Amino acid sequence: NSPSRQRGMGWFGMLIVLIGFGFLAMIGIKCWPIIFNEIKIQRAVKVIASDASINKESPDAITKALYKFWAVEDIQYLDAKLVKMTTTDKGKVLAYDYWAQTNVYQNAFVSFHYVHEEPIKSGGE
Repeated sequence: NSPSRQRGMGWFGMLIVLIGFGFLAMIGIKCWPIIFNEIKIQRAVKVIASDASINKESPDAITKALYKFWAVEDIQYLDAKLVKMTTTDKGKVLAYDYWAQTNVYQNAFVSFHYVHEEPIKSGGE
């Protein structure tokens, strides 16, 4: 065992690790608004779909109710009129499908594709 043998990480290795952590932190900071926005959208759609009277409402009334959530929650990246009431094998659902994108650095982008269906509560449940 030579006494001059290095133990631990050198300055250059530490610099590479810190640059890697900085890059991951930058991506996280840039992507968080899109992820948080999706959480707010899911919450709004869930609240509207859980209202038992919504099953009898017209699509325009549903959109109007969603626009209220959009205004209060400051929801971006998805327009409320793109949330549609459709019928699937699960019954009636509120569904949306959209892409959100953020610029990480110059012309490097991160894209998110969100697809969600929320079952509409029927009056008998």
